[in-house]
Amino acid sequence: MFLKQVKPTPEQRKIFFLNPDQPTLLSDRAGSGKTTTAILRAKQLINFYKRQGLEPRVGFFVFNNTLKNYLEPLANIYLQGENFEVWVIDKWCKDFLETRGLLKYIIADDFVCKICLQQAIQAIQLRSKYPQLIKLGYDFLVEEINYLLGRFGFDTISYIESERIGRGSNPNIDKQTKRLIAEELIPDYQLSLQELNYIDWNDLREQVFSFMQAGAEYEKYDILVVDEAQDLSASQIKILLELTSSDTKSITFIRDTTQRIYKNNYIWDDINLSFGIGSELDLEKNYRNTREIAMVAASLMQSVSSEEYDIDILDPDLIETSGLKPVWLRGRYIYQQKYLLDTLGNIDIYTESVGILHIQTSSVNQLAIKLQNSGYDCFVLKDEDNLNDTLGGVYVSTLHSAKGLEFDHVFIVGYDEFFAPGPYKLSHRNTSAHLSAHRKLLYTAITRARKTLTITSSINEYSQFLKEIDVNLLQIIEV
Repeated sequence: MFLKQVKPTPEQRKIFFLNPDQPTLLSDRAGSGKTTTAILRAKQLINFYKRQGLEPRVGFFVFNNTLKNYLEPLANIYLQGENFEVWVIDKWCKDFLETRGLLKYIIADDFVCKICLQQAIQAIQLRSKYPQLIKLGYDFLVEEINYLLGRFGFDTISYIESERIGRGSNPNIDKQTKRLIAEELIPDYQLSLQELNYIDWNDLREQVFSFMQAGAEYEKYDILVVDEAQDLSASQIKILLELTSSDTKSITFIRDTTQRIYKNNYIWDDINLSFGIGSELDLEKNYRNTREIAMVAASLMQSVSSEEYDIDILDPDLIETSGLKPVWLRGRYIYQQKYLLDTLGNIDIYTESVGILHIQTSSVNQLAIKLQNSGYDCFVLKDEDNLNDTLGGVYVSTLHSAKGLEFDHVFIVGYDEFFAPGPYKLSHRNTSAHLSAHRKLLYTAITRARKTLTITSSINEYSQFLKEIDVNLLQIIEV
């Protein structure tokens, strides 16, 4: 299903002409072969440094376990015998502190973070300064804190004075509110965490970076490759730069900002990083999707607001493969499931892969049970799972966990307004950043499909993002 022969495309061959001894940026589109490019880049650099008499230490860094488990088997095959490691960046940070006895707190999950944020807001309200803060909503404030700390660390002045890149204008956050968040809310929030013996990931990364800069001993990488760099934060990028050997300065970032599904927006100036002549490559061609699937994905992104920046949408005109028109099936959920099962019966699942995607984890598990009860062996993709080297199979996943993967046939099931952008009671439901992230998540899910794409929804309560797609590009079926 997943592992493919690493053979450079004409576009990818251009990496052989990039400077080997300075930071490099590879910008690509969905389906242009990011993971293949990461391995090709590492292989090229290994050969280069071996010719210089160096046995290079190589590090691949990604943002989650799904991508690690996708990339690692490929690297094991094509870099066999080389000195390399594949890491999730936050796992490396946690291990850095644990192995040195420096991790003094429990890492807080989302639930604990929200409880501590609620306590911090209540503390500010008791001081009767800014009761309007609560109107922004807990979910939005969690995102804003992650954005602030991920991009600026504890540099509150830069946060207050800078444009909120990628966060949109809804809601409008003025300087007074930004100052309140930076100078009062975050200290109260972090104090609440510490009182419960917790630390969040933002603070953990800042501690790691501080120890690194203070002279802590750790082994650096001669070659460092960062896949899906658009989903990392500025603080994570700074740690990776510290991990790169000063002798080689060889770090390669591979990113597609149109597939940025997390709200960790940063710009290279935040990190004081620039790319010199001969250190940037733009991969434009899509080798995965059919033209019909790509047209649906591109149509969705045409509605991107003027507030978006750094967006590179795939170009269907560059795709040579044609196929069936994508299907949008509308009906009750029970009929969506029946259509899914009927369609699966026409697919040779032993030679072709099927990805069945839903936004909600509980719905993914329910779909897996339904498939198993119908006689299908299916594999539920989770972050901690290793991906099998098989040609076919049925894989069930959330849209998030499918990021970076590809399937012959993709079903995006139950894509309704309740799930995207979410229930109406969700406090940050209509914020610019939340809507943008959901749109990009759908774009990413659509571009997982190699041969066919099917989206199912209810008849009247389907997601607003489906309204943004040109209906002439879809075969609409109502059941």
